[in-house]
Amino acid sequence: MLEFDEIGTSTPQPSLQSRMASAASSDYYCMTFDEPEEMDDVTLSSSATSKRPSDVSLDEAVRGAHKQTQLLAQQNMDLNDKLTRQSEELAEARAQLRGYSGPLGLGEQELCRGLSPAKSMLSSITTMDSDVVDGFGGGGGDFRRSRRSRPTNIDPPISSSASSSGQSSVYHSLNTSLASQWHWSHVSTPTTGKVSTPSSNRQFVYPPNVNTFYSLRDAVGTLLSQLAQNTSDEEIIRLEAFDKGSVTHSGFLEVYNVPEFARIIVCELKPSLARLLTKNLPAYLLLAAFRNHDEKRDETALTGLFSSVHLVLKDTISRSHDLDLLSLWLVNLWRLFNLLRQYSGEDKQPEWHVANTETQNSYRFKAYDVAPIRDQLKLRIEECYSSLMKKAIEHVFSPKIVPGILQHESSSDLMTAGQDKRDRGGVDSQRKSLDDLLQFMDLVHTKLKTYGGDDVVVKQVIGQMANWMCALALNHMMFRRELCNFEKAIQIKHNVTEIQNWLNGKGLPDCRENLEPLVQACHLLQSRKDASNMDTLCGEMTSRLKPRQVVAILQHYDPSDEMEDGLSPEFLIQIQKKLNERAIANGDPIEDKDTLIMMGTYLPPFNTHPFSYSDFPLETLSLPSCLHMQSVCRLV
Repeated sequence: MLEFDEIGTSTPQPSLQSRMASAASSDYYCMTFDEPEEMDDVTLSSSATSKRPSDVSLDEAVRGAHKQTQLLAQQNMDLNDKLTRQSEELAEARAQLRGYSGPLGLGEQELCRGLSPAKSMLSSITTMDSDVVDGFGGGGGDFRRSRRSRPTNIDPPISSSASSSGQSSVYHSLNTSLASQWHWSHVSTPTTGKVSTPSSNRQFVYPPNVNTFYSLRDAVGTLLSQLAQNTSDEEIIRLEAFDKGSVTHSGFLEVYNVPEFARIIVCELKPSLARLLTKNLPAYLLLAAFRNHDEKRDETALTGLFSSVHLVLKDTISRSHDLDLLSLWLVNLWRLFNLLRQYSGEDKQPEWHVANTETQNSYRFKAYDVAPIRDQLKLRIEECYSSLMKKAIEHVFSPKIVPGILQHESSSDLMTAGQDKRDRGGVDSQRKSLDDLLQFMDLVHTKLKTYGGDDVVVKQVIGQMANWMCALALNHMMFRRELCNFEKAIQIKHNVTEIQNWLNGKGLPDCRENLEPLVQACHLLQSRKDASNMDTLCGEMTSRLKPRQVVAILQHYDPSDEMEDGLSPEFLIQIQKKLNERAIANGDPIEDKDTLIMMGTYLPPFNTHPFSYSDFPLETLSLPSCLHMQSVCRLV
């Protein structure tokens, strides 16, 4: 293109490239970035904060800007995913409040406000992307652009209450949901000078009711802890998961991090949380993990997984004295022991598989025999059972037996109606002793049932408690003269009947037989004691008592009135002889002839011979988000 000057001569004008080159010496066309540490390698190699078009080509600058745009877009997607997960955890936490249907202070509006940071960042990225493209393509525009920097930390300061309750999954959900309410404000500060780059200062903008949020969080945390302590097992509300028709799996669990998986499933699964989840969940998760390694024929991984869980569990059981924890793991170990029999590939025991469905038979182990794992589980079951009975039950239960059975008088209410309260103190404690005994038995029974205990576990635990009651009460009766009389026998028989009725109400009629020796001792004290009734005294009425035990009770018998004479030594010798003849006729062991004391708190090993079938469908197994197991394993 040619232009004419004043004297009429034409002079060529410089081209666009030459004009760009001449402008290179000016700072006007410098493109600056306010975060050189996050630029690409080309930009970082330069010590200057600005690059001239002569040093960096136009294409490279455009590619660098778009690279930063893509980075911010990815960060925006990550933030959206995080907020979505927090909303889901909060929704699940609200559903697990054990029947608490009140407001949490976090409604739908508050949850929606948590999406504002993502939306504002997306808007800023879109604006920046279009500005950069327009600036480079416009030719004559201002090339100075300042890239927006992403906040390095969007979490608010952590309060003291949050740090003290970090282990609660429900509390964690509330904490993270409150953190999502914080958002960023991009405040642009005015700049001076032609060359300086406009900078963006980032600062927190607190929600107007942020103090209310944190107050509500603290209040809800206190409420949840009180609910966990005061709510009985019968009041727990369990929510069944919706049937996810489009999401199916084959009952395999792939474990990525074995040590962390073992820690979560043993240490993080607290009894208060296990009551809200699927019963026997640890047993089903371990079975699914074992099946996955069996399907892959990975013996090393299978044995390594069991060894890791076994070591953590062994240490936990040996150290614990907690009734809930020991009950939880006795139930789960027994269930896992039976699952390894039910889904084993062995055909030696057909009763293990006779009740299986076609789908359950397809889940049986195909590559390895898991009998060695069952042997180790049997040892842990016996250890856990012993710890439960000796460490958690015996020291609480034993002191209640003698007051509840031998000293409790149901007629004390009528006898103390007109007495002063100070004089009735001891009688009131006796009147409540049987109630305390039954309440503790009911507590143990409820906990076993809450954690998924089957009839085998419940019968052995409650049955052993009945054995202890009979042994301790009978041992006291044989050596305490004030307990061996007609009136006391009636009262003791009444107390034992109350316990037997409780056993019937819990569906444990077989455990009534454990109290039969004590019942026969009461019948012996109430019967006529003379030569004409000797066959009855030495017959079926005392069939559960040893010969020396019958003689000891009769020796300490105290007549109720002066009209009744005491028992003569000759009569006792005849009774002893008659009982020895009965023992020989029945083929009783010789050592029973001289047995006097019942084994008080003797604890036989847990009987693992009975088999317990499970109809739980493994394909419906799910990972609870409150345990945060998604990072260490997944269902296949």
